[in-house]
Amino acid sequence: MVHFWQAGDLAVHDLPGSVHIVDIKFLPTGDRFFVARADGSAMVWCGRTRQVLFHLQGGHRQLHIHEAQVFPDGHRVVTLAADLRLVIWNATSGKMLLRI
Repeated sequence: MVHFWQAGDLAVHDLPGSVHIVDIKFLPTGDRFFVARADGSAMVWCGRTRQVLFHLQGGHRQLHIHEAQVFPDGHRVVTLAADLRLVIWNATSGKMLLRI
């Protein structure tokens, strides 16, 4: 379970879902974050509403993401999964941009 809070907000918020989180990365803007879970799902969340904005789908043959990194510009996320492929995603739309 992931707990987080926003500056100035004394309430602790839980990220919904009971699946083990493998990786979590905040985008530089601070309003979105990427989550990879042990069940193979990957998604981008809105930090303000704590809702899933979109799921990242179709980039890996075996979508068990081991690691993710956010590009410094905050517009792209790169994932490395069990299939040993790198996939670059658009962080604002969730569309796959490149698979290597």
